[in-house]
Amino acid sequence: MIFNVARPIAMKALSNPKILGSLLVGTLGSQQAGEIQNQLSLGNITLDDVYDTLINFASSPAASIISEMQTTPSGEVYAPDQEQIDAERKFNEELNKKITTASETPKADILITPDVQEKFEPLITLPPEFKINQEGFTPAPEVKPSDYIMTAEEKKIEVSSPKQAVGADVTPKTVYSPQDSILKNEIRPVLSTDLLNPQYLKKLKKDDDISCGQCYAASEAAFHMYGKENGFKSYVLNSKTFPEGLDKGETHWFLKNKEGEIIDPTAEQFGDTTIPYDKGRGTGFLTKNPSKASQQIIDRVNQNNAQILSGPEFISNATKLKDTKVKIPDVLEYLDSGKKRDIFNEEDYKEMLDEGLQEINYQLQQEVTGEGWYDEGVKKAMDIAPEINPKFADNPDLKDLLLFTTAIASSGVNVGSDFKVGLQVADIFADTGQIPLTNPKTGSGWTVRGSNLAKQLNLANNYIQKNGLPAFLEFMHSEVQGRDIQDFRKEYGNLGPSKGVRMEEYYSGHRAFGPKIGEFMANLYGVDDNNVTDMWNIRGMNRLMGGSMYVRDKDGNILSNKDGTVMENTGSPAKEFKIIFDKYMTDLSNLIGKSVRDTQAIRWYLEQGLYTALGVRSVPKDYGTAAQEVLDQKLKTESDGTIRSSKTSNIKGTPPTKKAQGGSISIPQRRSLVNDGLVDINTVIGKINYGN
Repeated sequence: MIFNVARPIAMKALSNPKILGSLLVGTLGSQQAGEIQNQLSLGNITLDDVYDTLINFASSPAASIISEMQTTPSGEVYAPDQEQIDAERKFNEELNKKITTASETPKADILITPDVQEKFEPLITLPPEFKINQEGFTPAPEVKPSDYIMTAEEKKIEVSSPKQAVGADVTPKTVYSPQDSILKNEIRPVLSTDLLNPQYLKKLKKDDDISCGQCYAASEAAFHMYGKENGFKSYVLNSKTFPEGLDKGETHWFLKNKEGEIIDPTAEQFGDTTIPYDKGRGTGFLTKNPSKASQQIIDRVNQNNAQILSGPEFISNATKLKDTKVKIPDVLEYLDSGKKRDIFNEEDYKEMLDEGLQEINYQLQQEVTGEGWYDEGVKKAMDIAPEINPKFADNPDLKDLLLFTTAIASSGVNVGSDFKVGLQVADIFADTGQIPLTNPKTGSGWTVRGSNLAKQLNLANNYIQKNGLPAFLEFMHSEVQGRDIQDFRKEYGNLGPSKGVRMEEYYSGHRAFGPKIGEFMANLYGVDDNNVTDMWNIRGMNRLMGGSMYVRDKDGNILSNKDGTVMENTGSPAKEFKIIFDKYMTDLSNLIGKSVRDTQAIRWYLEQGLYTALGVRSVPKDYGTAAQEVLDQKLKTESDGTIRSSKTSNIKGTPPTKKAQGGSISIPQRRSLVNDGLVDINTVIGKINYGN
C-alpha cells in the first residue's frame, strides 16, 4: 500500500535504501540505478537531485508513486476493501480448477516404443537389374576410425596473422579535443580537497594528483562550460572496463563527441596508464543542473577569468555600459562581475592597497580632486551661512547646531539636501528654542529616513531643553566613556545601547548618535580623522574586492528586498570588516601623506566619476558648493521680487521648560523671516518635500 504524503515525507521514504533501490531499478534500469546510488553515497549528488530525476520520468512507476504521494492528503492509505478481497479470492479459486498438473504416468512407460506391424517401403529404390560398372575405378582404401580424428602430431594448420605496418599500434588512438587543454588549464587550478567526498579524501595519498576523485564534478563542470553546447556527452568507465586504473566500486567520468574527441579534465590522475575511452558507457549526468561541487568549480573558473575592475587604466577607459539609459542596478551588476579578492588575505590586501594608491594618484591629477572636502568645504559653508541667514552671524553655537543637524540628516540623501535641512532646523530653533522633529511645512519627516532622524533630533532636543545648547555641544566634543554614551541615550531618548560601544573605552560624544553618523559628525567638526563607511566609500571598497556589490546569503545567493529589488551591500559593515577597512584606509592615507578623511573624500570623487563614465551621472559636491547654491537662489529670489511668507512663518513654538545656563531665549512665537529682513528659508531652499 502507498501512503499519500507531501514531498518531505516522500523524501523520507526515498532515504530508505530498499525503497530507493527498487524505484531506481524500476525506472532507470539496474546499471543506471547502481551508478546513481554510488554517486549519492559519494556525495556528488543529493537526495533532492535523485528525487528530481525520478519525478522527471513522467511515465515511470516511480513517478506515478511519488506523484500520488504528493497529490493526496497526508495519511490516506490505498488498500482494497473486503469486497474486493473476496472477489479476488473467488477468481483465483475458479482459475485453479482449470489448471491441470503434469501427467502421473511413469517415465519408463512414456519412453516405451510401441510395436509397429506395418512395414514401410524404402525411400530410394534401384531397378532390379541395375549394376554399377566398376571398370577403371581404383578401389578406396579401407577407412579406419582414427582417420576421422586429427591430432597435433598428424595434422597442423598454419593461420597467418593479418598484415600490418611495422611498428603499428593496434590500441585505439585517443584523440583529445582542442578544447581539452583549455578546459584543463581553467579547471585544474581551482580543484581542491574541500570539493572531495570524505570517502575519497581518506584514500588520497600525499603524492596523488590534485584531480584524484574529482572526475565527476570536473567533467560535469566542463560539460556545462563548453560540452553541452558543442555536441559532447558524458561517458563513464568502471573497474570492469578499466581495471588498471579503478578499484571496485570506482568510476571515471569524461566527455566525448560523435567524432570520438575526448575532454577529460582529470586524466592526469592516472599518470602513464592508458585510459580505455573506447570502453566508456554513454550515460547522462545524474542531475540536470550542475551539482554543488561542479557549480563551485564553475564559479571559481569564472572568478579566475574575471577582469580586475580597478586601477588607473580601468578607471580612465571606463565607458557607458549601453546605448539605452543606464541605471544603478546596471552598474552594480557590471562591477559585481569583477575578480573577487579577499581583503583578509595578505597577498590580496597588498594588491588592493597598491591599486588604491594608483587610483588616488590618478584622481589627484584631475581638475577637481575631492581633497579638502571636509575642512575647506565646511569652512566655506560656515562663512556663507550668515549671508543666507543673519541669525548665524556671531553665533558659533547656532553654526555648530547647523553642522550637527546636517550630519544626522545626511543618511540616505545627497550632499546639499542634508545641509538644507540643517538650515531650516537651525532657523526654527533660533526662533523657538525647540528642535522640530518633522518638517512643519509638509508635516512629514525631514528626509526619506524621517522616523529614525526624528529619534535623533528628539534625543538632542531633550538634552538641550534640560541643559542648554552650549552644554549639549560641549558633551558632543568631549571624550567620554562608553557607559556615559549609553546612559545619555537611555535618559534623554529612551534609546537602546549604541552598537559597538564598550563601557570602559573612551569615545567622542558624537558616538551617541551611532557609529557611522557619529564618525561623520566628528569629521565635519574637524575633531577626529575617521574612515566613515558611507555609501560611496563602501561602493569603492566593494569594487576593489570584486563580487561584493550585493548582499548574499551563506550560499552566495543574492538577496532581495520586499519589493523585489536586489539588496546593495552598503549597510553598516560587520565588526571584523570595519577593523580591516579602517586599517586599509589608514595605510592608504600614510602612503599618500594625507589625512584619512581627505583620502576618503578623494575616493568619493573617484568613485562617483566612474559611475558617471559608466552611464549614471553622479556629480560630487561639497558643503561649500551646497551653501553657495542656496545663497545664489536667495539672491535670485530677491532680485525677482518673489519673496513671500513661509507656511512655517507663524508656527507657535513651545518655550523651553527650563532655561539652562547659556540656553535658548524663550520666544513664544516664531518671528517671520520676512519681517527679519530675510528671504523665507523654505522659498530659498525650494519646494522640497523631504518626507517623500
